[in-house]
Amino acid sequence: MKILILNDKGGDRYFLAEPEAKLHAAALLILKERIDPKYPFIVEPETPEIPEGMLEPAQLDALPEGEIKKIARGQRKNYDLLMRQYDNDLDQWKRIQKAIKEKDGKAAYKILQERQHHEYEDFTIDDVEDATKL
Repeated sequence: MKILILNDKGGDRYFLAEPEAKLHAAALLILKERIDPKYPFIVEPETPEIPEGMLEPAQLDALPEGEIKKIARGQRKNYDLLMRQYDNDLDQWKRIQKAIKEKDGKAAYKILQERQHHEYEDFTIDDVEDATKL
């Protein structure tokens, strides 16, 4: 028999992982708990604020080479990275909502796998020995 061992903040938790329907049910439960507004672990991402005075790419290109252009490019690069992360996080948030709404345990398990290396979100699937079969 296989079990899912969730390394949660409060300690390890154990869920049946066979048959696959039990694994998917566990994944749905875990995601539901993690978006619970009382104990938000996964929250809807907030749109990053545009830094004051940030230049658009065309404006950057028009600047003469030098320290100001270098600083402005760095600011733009950082913002673009934040926006890409935001887009990824928002996509995942929407997929979480959809999986829960549609009770799609397979999608929920895939999301858990994607988040597996976040803090307190690690898990393993392991075998449990059945002494009656030895």
